Amino acid sequence: RFVDDGWVENVYRLQVMNATEAPQRYTLRADGLDGIAMAAAPALELGPAEARWLVVALRVPPQTANAARSGAHPIAFHIAAPGRELAEKSTFVIPR
Repeated sequence: RFVDDGWVENVYRLQVMNATEAPQRYTLRADGLDGIAMAAAPALELGPAEARWLVVALRVPPQTANAARSGAHPIAFHIAAPGRELAEKSTFVIPR
């Protein structure tokens, strides 16, 4: 969808799971399109063996949306805890 000042926003629902036996603190970021940014970059703390759903909004600026073709574009979410990082593939849809 188009939001403030021509930015394009996609909303995702992510499940983050702590598969360890100790509390973990995670950070989240995304990449794959120029200027892609999270509306709010959550830091998340999970207890041992805990799982939680997150709603995450990603936005790209008007110049990226105008330069890219409409349709799905590959992106990646990066979920990091101290000493390790996991990347999960996804897509960002730019409307016509």
